[in-house]
Amino acid sequence: MTKEGGLAEELEISQLLVRFKLGLKRHLDVSVSIERLRNDPDYAREQLRLLEERIEDEDLLLRLIAIRTRLFPPPPLPKPAAEPAPVAPPSAESEPPPRYRFGARG
Repeated sequence: MTKEGGLAEELEISQLLVRFKLGLKRHLDVSVSIERLRNDPDYAREQLRLLEERIEDEDLLLRLIAIRTRLFPPPPLPKPAAEPAPVAPPSAESEPPPRYRFGARG
């Protein structure tokens, strides 16, 4: 990642956190620590979990989801298992399967 890309990403997450903090204060009269949201994963997870239940504003809830995704990206999906090798059909040269020789009364 380039230095400029890293700075742009830092600015973007900072703006998101500031808007989130101000929205929480405006809508719920709740204050959170931006520094702790960024640097304390336990605090961030707990605050986001609790606030998710209280937020009724769509934009604020979308910001919460965006913050959670940025701070705690989902783990990468596992690579699909390699496809099994196809089973070759029996060749005409191979011996035919034995026939059923006995009837029901055998």
